[in-house]
Amino acid sequence: MKQIFLIVLSIFISNIVNAQENPLGAIPKTEQEKLADASEKSSQQKKTFIAKSAKNLEMIWCPPGSYLRGHVSRANTVILTEGFYLGKYEVTQEQYRSVMGVNLSSFLSFFKGAKLPVEQVSWEDAMAFCKKLNEKEKNRIPEGWAFSLPTESQWEYACRAGTRTAYSWGNEIDSSRANYNWENRQDSTQSCDVGQYAANPWGFYDMHGNVWEWCADWYAKYPSGVLTNPIGPATGTVRVKRGGSCHDNRVSLLSHVRGYYAPDAHWTYMGFRIVFQSTLASLTGSDGKSRNQGRSDNNEKSESNGDLKDLADASKKSSQQEKTFIAKSAKNLEMIWCPPGSYLRGDGYNTNTVILTEGFYLGKYEVTQEQYQSVMGDNPSKFKGMKLPVQTVSWEDAVVFCKKLNEKEKNRIPEGWVFTLPTESQWEYACRAGTTTRYFWGEKINSDWANYGESGYEKTRVVGSYRPNSWGFYDMHGNVWELCSDWYGSYPSGTLTNPTGPASGSTRVKRGGSWYSRGTHLSSAKRSIGFAPSYLSDSMGFRVVFQLNK
Repeated sequence: MKQIFLIVLSIFISNIVNAQENPLGAIPKTEQEKLADASEKSSQQKKTFIAKSAKNLEMIWCPPGSYLRGHVSRANTVILTEGFYLGKYEVTQEQYRSVMGVNLSSFLSFFKGAKLPVEQVSWEDAMAFCKKLNEKEKNRIPEGWAFSLPTESQWEYACRAGTRTAYSWGNEIDSSRANYNWENRQDSTQSCDVGQYAANPWGFYDMHGNVWEWCADWYAKYPSGVLTNPIGPATGTVRVKRGGSCHDNRVSLLSHVRGYYAPDAHWTYMGFRIVFQSTLASLTGSDGKSRNQGRSDNNEKSESNGDLKDLADASKKSSQQEKTFIAKSAKNLEMIWCPPGSYLRGDGYNTNTVILTEGFYLGKYEVTQEQYQSVMGDNPSKFKGMKLPVQTVSWEDAVVFCKKLNEKEKNRIPEGWVFTLPTESQWEYACRAGTTTRYFWGEKINSDWANYGESGYEKTRVVGSYRPNSWGFYDMHGNVWELCSDWYGSYPSGTLTNPTGPASGSTRVKRGGSWYSRGTHLSSAKRSIGFAPSYLSDSMGFRVVFQLNK
């Protein structure tokens, strides 16, 4: 176990390199790379842990990562820079008795059984269980590690397991999926032995239904924006519960639905599962203050706290970044700042988390014909108009445009910054602008929202003719396909940090659909195999990114 401690501790303790900030306040690369390092080192972590004193309570490792919290219409990004173990199952009655010496379910509930989840436990009871388990396991666990209740963010992160659907398996539910009140029956509903239904993609059972599960947080309204390691407010009157129960209908079982109850209240359908984690981390609550989470008697601040907040620091520095940038040599090409963050990439059925630890500027519009001509000296477009997007350009042409723009702007831009094509991940991150729906505005498309095949124009339109997304970008859906820097290749699995695509290939990625495309080709997740780098098309254009050169 000492080896586990050393591995995990090495994730967070590293040399701090003071990098000189450039004129635009760029985030030093040493800090940008630390979350990637944490993810890589987390892959060496032992995947399971057994709490022997609690009847061999099984726990599964959750690596650092991020997810979109809440309902799809108002989701925000949550970043967890620390891995943790979470109970594979809800705590059972035999496990509770082995630690506490008593089974509350036997006294207060009709539902009794060694493999049934313990219920009728208050939040205070659950915390007392964790405290006693820490005492029983103190000679087995590394210093600085403790059992506790999961934060609400840890709970939802593990429940979603990389998905963004209503439930961890999809958007529909029936009685074969979970133990819940599926017919709104008025007769008695009851819990069942843990593990009777299929596990989620990360191996956790009964995250939906059976019994509600306590979380560590006080209940409060979610704060907005990107959050790093949130643990809720410092005070409150009720504690968060998650997951629904056998007594509840399908709505209560949704991955994002939250409930609350008084900390000292006992209820038939209330249970819990536990987390095992390092307490050396300083977690940030929604009130913006740092405080430790874990052992109730640990009030000392760890020297490693600074390293654990690197991504939060990156986000803070990003907030000081100029929100727009103008490339004057390209007819005042406007660009908008995209802060560090993450998103769920894919179509909802085959998704993975992408983390971008560096902010960047992206063109507010597709590059227009007058902008292209001002840099390149010619206009190859089929559909002519100075405010129309340039088209009939190849990937190679777009790269040359960026190279020439760098030359023209070299006396205006800070050292190390360049204009280039966006990576596919940068493009989708900016296109989604914090949303998880098919398009940035919702699930359906019509001609009010974008210029595509069914709009009837059969050609490009002036940039900015449709409403922008929530970050201010126009025409991310339709008008012209937009070239990305990546070679096309199959997506790798797992959480990815700053992906740039394969090292080689035969075709380049294009995104966003065009005036000629079907509506489905305009979705935020849709990617096209693209064309050879030299290929020309009257439905192909691009927008540029401005970033610290990697």
